Amino acid sequence: MRTIRHPAFLISVLLAAFFFKGVFLATLFPIFTGQDEARHYNIIQHVNETAVPENQRIPRGHAKNKESFSDYNFSEEILQTGQASGIDAFRSGLYNTADFSDGYDGKNERAITEKTWRPINFYNPPDVGGGPSLYHTLAAKIESALSDQNILVRFYVIRIFSVLLGMLAVLFAFLIARTIGFDAFVSTLMAALVAFQPKFSMYTTNINYDTLLIPLFFLFTLGGVMSLRDGLNWKNISIMIFSLTLSVLTKGTGIILFVSFLGIIGFHLFKKAKNPKKLFVSAVLFIGVFLLSNALFETKYSLREFIPFKGSVGTTFASLGNYLEKSLTPGRLALSSRTYWGALGWNNDIITSHFTDMLWVVQEIAAIGIILFLFTTKKPDFLPEKQHMLFLLAMILALQLGIRLADWNVFASTGALDLGTPGRYFLPNLASHIILVFIGLGMLLGTRERFRNVLLGGVILMCFFSIFLTFDVILPRFYL
Repeated sequence: MRTIRHPAFLISVLLAAFFFKGVFLATLFPIFTGQDEARHYNIIQHVNETAVPENQRIPRGHAKNKESFSDYNFSEEILQTGQASGIDAFRSGLYNTADFSDGYDGKNERAITEKTWRPINFYNPPDVGGGPSLYHTLAAKIESALSDQNILVRFYVIRIFSVLLGMLAVLFAFLIARTIGFDAFVSTLMAALVAFQPKFSMYTTNINYDTLLIPLFFLFTLGGVMSLRDGLNWKNISIMIFSLTLSVLTKGTGIILFVSFLGIIGFHLFKKAKNPKKLFVSAVLFIGVFLLSNALFETKYSLREFIPFKGSVGTTFASLGNYLEKSLTPGRLALSSRTYWGALGWNNDIITSHFTDMLWVVQEIAAIGIILFLFTTKKPDFLPEKQHMLFLLAMILALQLGIRLADWNVFASTGALDLGTPGRYFLPNLASHIILVFIGLGMLLGTRERFRNVLLGGVILMCFFSIFLTFDVILPRFYL
């Protein structure tokens, strides 16, 4: 029994299960069927292309239509592989299933493995906004190391790289739960809920820079709760700055962590307000971090551009009101929720609303518990301190605000909800979300035993639903 409850043993079993599940799903999904996957793989190839001096001088054009593979600026290898495999439509033909040959190999698989199509694009630049990121740079190292292998080997190995990044996220989720005060068994169950969350399970098998952004968000959250537990020190400051910097280098969403970091520093300043010496040191640190971060990030992401100022305060508020009226509709909120919990490919295969309706009921019940937790002076001893819950809540609100500001920015320019708020955008706060829900439920349940039983039941339900999606949705969708 001691072995079963040993933290290292528990998390090792969970990580191994996640890895094998991830490899299975990574190989189950046909090539290029993940969201933006062909685009991200193309930019990985482009990173290696631009490393060759003679390729940098090639004149490049711009794609106009964005409906099929041929409309995008993909390499010859991606275009030909897509056509040979029967997956050559980008958005409009997303309902096709995989074709099989009479033998063991898939459709035209031998032809794909034997062809020497060029993995670089001699005419057009890659079509991913913002250009190469840290994820693309790391994945390009894998692509380069396997340059003598065919595209199927290279592509699926990079998918497994994404699975490994997902493993890091699961580990950080466990450490977050442990740091805020949960025991090893409960922390493992919390991490298991993250590991088997359907959308997270599937998304971390894709080639996409979000698979790096998610564990970096989790790592920042870990640094934040460590600072609340131990106070500000160089260890947790370094963790937060490290994860913040890498997040910004990975995707623009990472700039939200800059705001969260300033909030943490401000919180500690407030706590030390009665100690002039500590206050001075903290104030210098706060100003230094702000100036340094602004200097580093201003060249790539401007904080001033977050709010689409329309010439006057009145017109800006009118634009905001118009945006909120069109974006905060029951239908769009429901779509965000359903795609957060489970959506395949380009959201064309979405989980049943019955599942998300049930989850909404659970979350509404948990919200009652969170409100009680906020205003009570006495909490169950198995739940974390209030400051930890407030920080996790602040992380969720910060990401929500950042994504909606970006969505409003696009709306203000185009008049349409072109960016939108698909559920995958909110996965960087999955660990915070799961923990918050069960803090709220724990407040209502009242006892450690009932809390553990409900948490264990949640894990079993999540695992069951992941299995259901795999064998009742994914397999029929692509293969039957």
